[in-house]
Amino acid sequence: MSGASVKGMDTARQWGRVIVAGVFVLSGAAARGEISDAQERLGAGEFGAAQDLALAAIAEVDYRDPDYARVVFEPYRILGDARMGLEDWTGALEAYERARGAMHDRDAAKRDDAIEILREEARALVNIGDYENARVRQESAFEISAARHGDSLAVVPSLMDLGHWYRDTRHFSLAIRTFEDALDIVEGVDAIDHALQAQLLFELGRVHRERRWPAPAGAASFAPRPLATSFRARTAGDPDGVRRDERTRIKGLRALRRAMHAFEAEANVDPQALATARIAYADLLTLYRKHRPADDLYRASWTHLADTAPELLDGFFGRPVNLFQPHPGSPTYNADFAPRYGRINFTATVTRKGLVRDIRVDEIDAEIDVLVFKYRGAARDGRYRPRFINGAPVDTPDVPISFTFKY
Repeated sequence: MSGASVKGMDTARQWGRVIVAGVFVLSGAAARGEISDAQERLGAGEFGAAQDLALAAIAEVDYRDPDYARVVFEPYRILGDARMGLEDWTGALEAYERARGAMHDRDAAKRDDAIEILREEARALVNIGDYENARVRQESAFEISAARHGDSLAVVPSLMDLGHWYRDTRHFSLAIRTFEDALDIVEGVDAIDHALQAQLLFELGRVHRERRWPAPAGAASFAPRPLATSFRARTAGDPDGVRRDERTRIKGLRALRRAMHAFEAEANVDPQALATARIAYADLLTLYRKHRPADDLYRASWTHLADTAPELLDGFFGRPVNLFQPHPGSPTYNADFAPRYGRINFTATVTRKGLVRDIRVDEIDAEIDVLVFKYRGAARDGRYRPRFINGAPVDTPDVPISFTFKY
């Protein structure tokens, strides 16, 4: 995934950061004013102006001041945020590292600021392409939290953050272990937080699903995804692969089924949360071609939303939703020449079972006409959540399916 699409950090968090007055003391009214202005510009998305003001505030602080390190912490953090907004990943990383370096060692292990900055450093490193050091930063952030909270419930949010990181970077085994550790903590107390338990089961099921069925192209992910192939091609002559896929299927379905039941057992459950859990389970059943139980769950979810939150129906069921789309890879090209990029566009019918039929070629680059059968086969292997009308699944014609490739 490109740095431009990651944006380094969640925009809402970046623009919505609240700096509490009095957290830092600057040597001079001018610097205090610049930091205040920088906060406002950052909140307004004026990243260039925020960067200039943060640099000016840093310049105002006398490096001979005994409190220099403590005083420059906040300006450097704001500088890092501004540079992330400007997509200056290297500059942002440098600013965050200076902010973290300004912390006293005895404070860094106790402060939430250190955890947050380490995570922002990880995001900057992802955009630079240094995934290994990004992983180290994420794990260091978790270690600070674990040192503070041990195996108490307070460490669970940090475990979830780490689990999300592992999942998004396709370290699926680590993600599974991390979410299972969090679930053990939640289920190991006398008064179980059932809402948190349900969320962890849901996240665990998502990891098992993505391990077997990579998210469609365009879904959020930090690391480049390997090309997905069909189940038949991937497991042919590989009994270990078949057994591994079977374990993944069983564990994924079990986790999402437990998550669904946990949400159903909640009093005053949010309709969207319940629908999301039910539909996620139904989606995985669809991927494994368990069409009858999937259809029952889709119908139940449609009816529940129609009664409780009809405004959500279109988002879940107003069109076919692509659940999985394999890609056959790019044709061989001559490395002596600069590669070109092309596209094949199909239209097809998505059936009421979420299968792809009646595939037609709309547009194709002439140079790779001979490979059209490969892309047609990949289109046929796609899986969809069907569109629903009045609570029933319907066939949907003229659904666009596109592939990009290098040649």
